[in-house]
Amino acid sequence: MPTTAQFVYWAHDLDKPEVIARILQAENRHRVMIFCRTKRSAQRLSDDLEERGFAATSIHGDLNQVARERALKRFRDEGSIDVLVATDVAARGIDVEGVTHVINYECPEDEKTYIHRIGRTGRAGASGIAVTFVDWADQTRWKVINNGLGLPFEQPEETYSTSAHLYHDMGIDPSAKGRIVPPKDDGGHSSKSSDRERRPRGDRSDRPRADRSGSDKAGSERTGTERPRSERPRNRKRLRNGQPVAETGRTDTGLAAAPVSTAPSATTDPDSETSAPRRRRRRSRGSADAAGAATSPTDSASTE
Repeated sequence: MPTTAQFVYWAHDLDKPEVIARILQAENRHRVMIFCRTKRSAQRLSDDLEERGFAATSIHGDLNQVARERALKRFRDEGSIDVLVATDVAARGIDVEGVTHVINYECPEDEKTYIHRIGRTGRAGASGIAVTFVDWADQTRWKVINNGLGLPFEQPEETYSTSAHLYHDMGIDPSAKGRIVPPKDDGGHSSKSSDRERRPRGDRSDRPRADRSGSDKAGSERTGTERPRSERPRNRKRLRNGQPVAETGRTDTGLAAAPVSTAPSATTDPDSETSAPRRRRRRSRGSADAAGAATSPTDSASTE
């Protein structure tokens, strides 16, 4: 490709959109085609460039035929779009004139794909620029492409969006930034939250404690103070086998210990009212008949 200037940069994946935003502000830039490996990366990059203020669109396999033709018409015929992000499958058969820059967002699969991509620029004697990004994981793949085509880029130069050689190679204004429009304001929520000063939380000990009852909670919210707890004597009694037992050494604050009745002794009369009633043992009818039959001969003998 004698009319196409080729550049290969060793770029980080997170910094690639920033680098592309600088390249799109290069001098003598007209139409640009950016090739991505996956449909998701193509759509994500197109949305990112559009948010930065560039007239970009994408074509990939997730779009139907009508959407593809509409995007291609805006890029090729109408001129309202000058940045087209596409995958290799969706870009087959696309012949567009006036493409000055071709960018390989990821390293191509092989040398044939590389030649097919950069062949979209520098046609009919016009000059063009082809830029290829090589990530850390694509070094081996790029060495195969470089050696197969005999290119002088065996070791690409590490490049970032602030690298001086990037501005020099692409003819970018040193004052260029990563966007040409200010970021969109989401209804003023972000600006208000950033300008709002964070209030000090202060000491939590002076905050009113919430009461379990609804009336106390409502009253504390209105007055902003905590209602004092009422000092009430404890009426709890300790029970053992259903009977209260005496507690020694435990008294409430400021209150004398209440006399507690002791449990009845084991010699309590079973016929007394305070004793628990004895449970009668229930016998079945069959056992009662057998017991009666066993005692009947003795009773008859005594009567005789």
